Amino acid sequence: MSEKKDKPAGKPDLTLTAYNAIRQMLFYNEIHPGQKIKYKDLAGRIGVSMTPVIQALKWLEFRNIVRHEPTGDIISMKSASRKSPRCTTPGC
Repeated sequence: MSEKKDKPAGKPDLTLTAYNAIRQMLFYNEIHPGQKIKYKDLAGRIGVSMTPVIQALKWLEFRNIVRHEPTGDIISMKSASRKSPRCTTPGC
């Protein structure tokens, strides 16, 4: 039988941390509609590596809050979600 491994107690989910931080930046217009989003810059601002930022941006793309351009750029959408930045799950 396979066992599901739980995260160690007290270890934060960095993708969720990045997701919430980016949503908050969008909500407060720290990232402007139509602005190119750079992984490295966001990672530095949030204090995580680029991997959680990339995963968080994929969640946001799925929710049509950002879009991935054919050039590889990530762009914030003009009609970013205005739900509360306190939302703590991608399903909010």
